Amino acid sequence: MNKNNLVRRINLVSELASTSLPHQTLIELLDTCRVIIENHKGVCQYSCDKICVKSYYGCICISGQQLQIARMSKTQLVITGNICSITAMRERE
Repeated sequence: MNKNNLVRRINLVSELASTSLPHQTLIELLDTCRVIIENHKGVCQYSCDKICVKSYYGCICISGQQLQIARMSKTQLVITGNICSITAMRERE
């Protein structure tokens, strides 16, 4: 890949990242103790070591210890605790 093609691809990815897509789920991890999920569709599994959240494309599972939902609104969910992993699973159509 030559330099010009690489620059064009980086610019395209940059433009897509700044464009808001409808139903786009945003996951923000703050250190290892808090995760914010925006544009969710509800919680489908809840325990102190695993919380699974529905999104428009599938399911997001947060695993760890002492997990809890600190705040939940129609569009945003905040999970706190000792977060070990975040897994996104696409639903099959």
